[in-house]
Amino acid sequence: MSNGIAGMSDLFFAEGADNFRPELGRPLTLLNQEFLDTGSLRNSFFPQVLSSQSQVVDIGLCVRWRGRIQFLVYVSRQGDAPMLLAERVLSTGEPATDRFALGTLESLPRGARLFWIARALDDQCEILDVTWETRAPVATEGRMVVVLRTFGRTHHILSLLGQFNDQAGRGTHDAVQSNADSDDDRGLYRDILAAA
Repeated sequence: MSNGIAGMSDLFFAEGADNFRPELGRPLTLLNQEFLDTGSLRNSFFPQVLSSQSQVVDIGLCVRWRGRIQFLVYVSRQGDAPMLLAERVLSTGEPATDRFALGTLESLPRGARLFWIARALDDQCEILDVTWETRAPVATEGRMVVVLRTFGRTHHILSLLGQFNDQAGRGTHDAVQSNADSDDDRGLYRDILAAA
C-alpha cells in the first residue's frame, strides 16, 4: 500500500454527555470492552468516488496500535446488512503497525461504504492511527475532483465557478490555465456549471 486516504484525524466525533472528542495527535485510549465504531454515514469511507476518479488497484486498512485490540472491517450498502470483510485480534506491548488487504475496488458492490470497529480487549489499549490506504500504478494520468459542501450557498458557488470559467477562457487565471491545458479541459468548467 502506498497512498494514505483518510485517517483518524478525519473522523467526526460527536460531543455530548456520553461522547468525547480525543485530542488530535494523541493516542485514543480505550479500556477493556470499550469500542470505536466508524459505521456512521459521516465516518464511513465511500470507495466508489475514489475508484471513479483514479486508477487505484486495491484498498486496505493500516492500523497503528498498542495493547490488545480486535479490529473488524465491514462493507455495507443501503438496504443490506453489513458484511464482515476482515477480523483480526492484534496484541503487542509496544507500538506496532498492521495492514488489512481488502482486495480490489471492483470486487466491492456498487454504492458500498467501508467502515471499521475497534474493541479493546484489555485496559489501556491505544489506537495510534487508522488509515484507509490504496495501491495505485506508479505512473498514472493526474485528475482532480473538487467537492464543495455549499451549506445553502449554491448560487454563490456557481457564481464563483462562473468567474473561474471566464478567467480560464481569457487565459488570465494562472492556476486554472495551467491545469486546463486543452480546450476540452477548459470546457470542464462549463460542464460543471451546466450540470448544476
